[in-house]
Amino acid sequence: MLKFIDLFAGAGGLSEGFIREGFEPVAHVEIDKHACDTLQTRIAYHFLKKSKQKKFYNQYLMGKISRDSLLKKIPEFLVQSVINSEISEKNIKTIFTRIDEIENHCCMGYKNNIKLIVNCAHHPNQIITSNSINHIQNGQTIYVIDVAVPYGFPRRRILQV
Repeated sequence: MLKFIDLFAGAGGLSEGFIREGFEPVAHVEIDKHACDTLQTRIAYHFLKKSKQKKFYNQYLMGKISRDSLLKKIPEFLVQSVINSEISEKNIKTIFTRIDEIENHCCMGYKNNIKLIVNCAHHPNQIITSNSINHIQNGQTIYVIDVAVPYGFPRRRILQV
């Protein structure tokens, strides 16, 4: 199973497409708290569906259990895989250290399983450079799918880093 990191994730629409195609998210990084809440709720949905416990998600939708109760039904590392943070030069190393910790936990110690980084920035200054991902690369090929929309014009490109 291919694993990916979603940077500038928003509410996770692009991640949903990758998940539906069989990719597994390792982490989502997003500055907006409300979008992070949505990401965690979707993670709960996918986990509960996969583990045949979707009834808890349905109870949440019907208002029978709180969001906090819903999130307690899934492993804590999945909740923590949503990183509510700005991505900047001053904290990029901290963010990728957290992603490494998540990857080590979720992937049972199999380091460097990440093959794809999704960059869905909507601002030209929020583009992840090859220098930002060098420490997780470890000699392997990592693909960056950049779906940035600078100045309102869609741009798609696939880069081999």
